[in-house]
Amino acid sequence: MTDDTQQPPQVRVVLADDNQIVRLGLAAVLAHAPDVTVVGHAGNGEEALALARSEHADVVLLDVRMPGSDGLSVLPDLAKATKVLMLTHSDEPAVIARSLATGATGYLLHGSFDNDELVRAVRDAADGLMRLSPAAAAVLANSIVGATVESGPPASDDLPSWEWARLSPREAEVCRELVKGRANREIAAALVVEPKTIKNYLNNIFAKLGATSRAQAITILLSSPPVYARRRASR
Repeated sequence: MTDDTQQPPQVRVVLADDNQIVRLGLAAVLAHAPDVTVVGHAGNGEEALALARSEHADVVLLDVRMPGSDGLSVLPDLAKATKVLMLTHSDEPAVIARSLATGATGYLLHGSFDNDELVRAVRDAADGLMRLSPAAAAVLANSIVGATVESGPPASDDLPSWEWARLSPREAEVCRELVKGRANREIAAALVVEPKTIKNYLNNIFAKLGATSRAQAITILLSSPPVYARRRASR
């Protein structure tokens, strides 16, 4: 006979924030999810790294600014040990981009999600799926992606300095929607095309960026701003 009372696989979570009240609040929310278990509390980055390793955490909820070792300083090592979901008040575009580029699975801003969304984000992180809060996605879309596709090609004495130069104007539009965390159907609706067309665009985009997944493509797109560099005069 099968055991109908078998418990679902547990997602083991470490909470890293220097504010104990924040940690206790997060723990109380996650306690209502039967498949999520908080296995440790950390007040700085070093403690988070040690706990992630000793407790075999599946996900670390990581704040950016903490005394001693902050979140960003330990993120590369943490990302080698487990999945990392940034959970912070910091909405600085450079911080968000650096977090995603150095291993974070997602980025949530306090005050931009409810209890159910937090639980879903933890589950997604454990599965390796990227989750951006709407506020973080908006910051990235407005401040990093930029509107390079609206004004056509750059001036003749400017050269794109980064991966966006490889994309066609239409592909760049798709990428701008992609980094907002939108699904193919949502991107298709925004650009007034069929979902299968978006799938074709994404296949081309992945090939140009050298990406093998949606999350990796987003990380590449956000790792550096699509700024334009002045062409040096040839001699």
